[in-house]
Amino acid sequence: PAPREAKCTSEIKTKICVLRRRAKKNTIIHPHQMTDKPATSTRGQTQNDIRTTHPPAGTSSNTPLPPVRPAARFSKKIISTDKCRKFFAFLCTIVFVHIQISSLEFNYVDNDKSLTTFGAVGWVRPKVIYGHIHMAKTAGTEINALLAMRYERVCGHKGYSYDFYQVNERHKQYSENYKNVKSILGKTKDIMSTSGLGGRDQIPMGIMQEVGFEDCDYISIEEPASTWRNLDLQLGGLPMEFHVRCRDPLSHLMSQCNFHNKKFKCESSELGYIHSQVQKCIDDFHNLRYGEALTKIPNATLKCFDRIPPSKYVDYMGNILQHRRIQGDYFHVDTNKPRSKANECLWNAGQDFQDKIRSVLIAYYEIYGFCEECMASGDRLPL
Repeated sequence: PAPREAKCTSEIKTKICVLRRRAKKNTIIHPHQMTDKPATSTRGQTQNDIRTTHPPAGTSSNTPLPPVRPAARFSKKIISTDKCRKFFAFLCTIVFVHIQISSLEFNYVDNDKSLTTFGAVGWVRPKVIYGHIHMAKTAGTEINALLAMRYERVCGHKGYSYDFYQVNERHKQYSENYKNVKSILGKTKDIMSTSGLGGRDQIPMGIMQEVGFEDCDYISIEEPASTWRNLDLQLGGLPMEFHVRCRDPLSHLMSQCNFHNKKFKCESSELGYIHSQVQKCIDDFHNLRYGEALTKIPNATLKCFDRIPPSKYVDYMGNILQHRRIQGDYFHVDTNKPRSKANECLWNAGQDFQDKIRSVLIAYYEIYGFCEECMASGDRLPL
């Protein structure tokens, strides 16, 4: 039978059949040209010469061969242009994937368990939950508000991330109506405040507990230290890092006296008298916010800082928390009346009198002893 009708039974005929299927590629080669010799030029040869130059071994030179297209150059192995393109595309894909995998490197700032979370692929959730021990008159309200305004998953007594943009807008709107009031917190006529439930900027602990803390990366509360132990159990014992803002003890005391509208007197240097004056300004509830219970929570560490204004601390947390898409311009809310140091007697009472006040504060209020020790240690945040 003719070669076009023959079955591929012999080696030479099998190669011919394969070559026919490759005819569409425009780069075929005859079986008798598939030799171990290097490719040679056929320039100037006729098609007939090409077909009969090297007849395959064991076959007659009269064996008919199918028509072929003339080629300028033959080689031992020819790869089609289409296959080349596919191979190059595959190689590029492998290189691209390798580059992407190699770029998954996160930049860490090692402050014990304080791990930053920004890398080549963007934000990654921190490995610890951050807790703000909100002591009275330590700019805690502003810290909570700024963090909720700028970053995601901040859960605080003075505001949550998910709705603080609108809280801030209401502060701007209603500030004109409360110029003669100490603070507009809880007075911005949102649904919570008009229902007698505090406000979106002053959230009761009962509502915070009802909402839950499972999706929080940063928690700020004004509650006794024992509350943190309950939160630790609620969160399944996840690692926690507590941050405490430490102020100068005397300045802090005077700020609390101003808040409670109490006048600190300097009529005697006896420790009993000084203690009675201190007690007028510091309430027992404030004293409970920091306590030994914090040091007994497993997988928890305590850090301290001292920055006024608190922008340095807020920026520091910006290296850890996820940034909000829309942040807005923060509207500052005052929580205290203006102070006049000229009306505060202790600044002119002498160094010995001031040292006695400090000793009373450290002896009766744990927060001051902690701050004195922490601020001189490696547990002070690097702001």
